[in-house]
Amino acid sequence: MLAGLGAGVLFQKLIHNDNGLLAKTDATNSLEPPKIYGIRFDITNPDTKVERIEAAIGKNNTYAIGHQFAMRNTNDFDSIYPWSDMKLCNLRLNAGVKSVIYQGESGFTRDGSNGDVMVEIPKFHSMRKREGNIETWAICAVPAPGFTLDPLFLKNGVAVDKAYIAAYQADSNHFSKTNSKPFTRETVSESIQTFLAKGMMLYDVWAWLAIQRLVLIEFADRNIQQFMNGYGDLVYATNPAKVQVFATNANTIRLINGTAARKFAVGQTISISEFGTETDLEESRVVTNVSGSATQGWNITFTGSPVTVTANVSTVYHSSQLSGSCDGISYHTGRPADANIRQVSMKYRHMENLWGNAWNRVAGIAIKNLNVYIAKKESDYVNHIDTWNQLSYQTVMQSSMPTTENIWVVQHGFDSNNPLVPIPVLAGAANGGSSTAFFPAGYYAHNVADTEYVGMTGGGWDHLNRNSPFTIRFWTPATVNNWLYGSRAMYRG
Repeated sequence: MLAGLGAGVLFQKLIHNDNGLLAKTDATNSLEPPKIYGIRFDITNPDTKVERIEAAIGKNNTYAIGHQFAMRNTNDFDSIYPWSDMKLCNLRLNAGVKSVIYQGESGFTRDGSNGDVMVEIPKFHSMRKREGNIETWAICAVPAPGFTLDPLFLKNGVAVDKAYIAAYQADSNHFSKTNSKPFTRETVSESIQTFLAKGMMLYDVWAWLAIQRLVLIEFADRNIQQFMNGYGDLVYATNPAKVQVFATNANTIRLINGTAARKFAVGQTISISEFGTETDLEESRVVTNVSGSATQGWNITFTGSPVTVTANVSTVYHSSQLSGSCDGISYHTGRPADANIRQVSMKYRHMENLWGNAWNRVAGIAIKNLNVYIAKKESDYVNHIDTWNQLSYQTVMQSSMPTTENIWVVQHGFDSNNPLVPIPVLAGAANGGSSTAFFPAGYYAHNVADTEYVGMTGGGWDHLNRNSPFTIRFWTPATVNNWLYGSRAMYRG
């Protein structure tokens, strides 16, 4: 028994089922603590694998690559609460009244016609503690000693039984549905207001952190992207494919052969820039055909109105990809089968592109002068961060570490008043960080004096293996919108 997690506490007689839930008997009292599922690691140890503890000892998980399981044919966590009760569903709100249709029930659809496509998560209790260099993360179905109700299940200070996180990034109508383009052109504040208008909320810091706990305890490895990287090796505007031949009013254009040109494939979403900049791009074109060769160049055909392009000036690169590319995978967690795992999407417990593709805007977290601020109530998200809670530690400035190798997370801070909020305080190759050490996740932060930077999580479609559930970026001032950042709905209740 891990010290401090329930030893010596008198509980009513309980029966544990496979889900880790607790059922009362009508008999006597006895010393029988609740089941706890957790991991621990030495924060100075670069090995990304962590030790399973308590009821998680000996448990194993798996994920799918296409239609095949990657590691084993069974996942112990599919019968352990809360993982076992995370369900894909349609969520509809009518005057604040919730209506839910689960996958497999009549009326369930992924196309948005019967409500947002969401994942229902039942409430659980969480703990994070640090003793010397040993850090522990754990989840319990009930409020065991040392645990608190996970903040994912607190709505303006009131406990709720369920939380819902969108299965897909939101489209231009702020819906979660399949085969839709993530909407990017708005600020965090605008996203919050739009979701509030439909009775929901923008994906927030507590949802992001809860996902971290669920993923890490299930996989027992901080290097999650080795299993499911998400989109990361697509083409960005600063290293695009250039047009080879002038064309007028065309839906097929020829690209100069090169690394970028060879990354385009049928079904991908691209941007076309007539003048080779990010400001005149034509987004949301879908590639319908690719042909050619290294000697002749590559012809790509795409949807939408025809374009005029100029040789050696106009450029083509990717934008955020359409949702739903994991729909064909029957298992809840995995990625499409592809030789390059950085050129396909991912899903965890039905939630697609939690990392990779467009970054996810996050409500309730920001930095200013490297101080980290969090809001604990949805009602505070629209207020200025000076009214939020400030963590006891400062984060680090990534812009002082200019090379790609110097963005890897090494250690997180620990605030005893806010223990469930791990934000990086040490990063970079100089401190031992790498793509295979500690938390191999990208961390990005700017620090212009008195400027508020909002949080974006997950990583982008061009960030290679730096995408992960632990990746966060504080680069964008609160008043700026950008085509790289998408949004995701959530709901408590």
